Amino acid sequence: MKEAAILLAQSMVCPNGDLFACETCDVCRRVAHHQYTDIIYIDGTDRTIKKEEILQLQRKFMQTALERYNKKVYIIEHADRATPEALNSLLKFLEEPSGEDTTAILISENSDRLLPTILSRCQILSFASSTQQSVYHRAIDMGITPYDSHICSSFIKDEFQIAALVDSENYIQVMDSFHQFLTQASNNFYFAALYMQKEGFNSKNSKGKEFIALFCDIAQVFFKDVIAQNMVGDIWWNDFIMSRRFSAVASSAMRVFAEGKDKLVRNPNLSLLMDEMIFELANIETIAKKEGYRG
Repeated sequence: MKEAAILLAQSMVCPNGDLFACETCDVCRRVAHHQYTDIIYIDGTDRTIKKEEILQLQRKFMQTALERYNKKVYIIEHADRATPEALNSLLKFLEEPSGEDTTAILISENSDRLLPTILSRCQILSFASSTQQSVYHRAIDMGITPYDSHICSSFIKDEFQIAALVDSENYIQVMDSFHQFLTQASNNFYFAALYMQKEGFNSKNSKGKEFIALFCDIAQVFFKDVIAQNMVGDIWWNDFIMSRRFSAVASSAMRVFAEGKDKLVRNPNLSLLMDEMIFELANIETIAKKEGYRG
């Protein structure tokens, strides 16, 4: 979607293009590298988009266009991750753009989180993502193990991104931490929550949002596999999946990590979010005991 948005912006200002941009001229290259003055790119991939950013965008677009083609374009990736205040400001900007040559391109994987009034003012183009199965097989063809391909294709729809992630130090550390988390949770979820706190899931020694987000993604894949009793290869993962203790709490645990990942990109207070997750994970032990699985 981002590539399509960039191509659309390039096509509006490319001096050599016919229907679409040439993508090779100086103008196209500047647009692609976010160096074209009258085309502004706001990235909400790993953060919350604030109201001030939208207001600043409005102020900038009230000025005369600086480039020769007199076209103003703004691209907002993950527009659904804007705060309610930012979305209201964006709605006003859509209703009252600064001139006829202003174009807004909003990218979202969760359009239901945008205001209906924003959607009503947009022309919606839907993109069909690759299926998990197709991405899984392409990752296998690239030499990635079935185990890593299975896990990563559950939340990444590009085999090249999977390859980059699997080779990263962050992925190795998260997988090791998650293994230790499951080992602790096999005996007591309260101990597992304490382990997470010790590992740095707190404000004083945080490993960062990227680490925590990946941990939540992997946890969701695991508990989904527990519910489906889905095993891949001959690895430690399967031993935990077959545990009746994890089966008893899989739905509750999956909810904790799903909500945690969702709040992570919206909640600037990382410390509070981690405390909430740890508290809820500790409470899962109560569910396990009620089901008769004490470890």
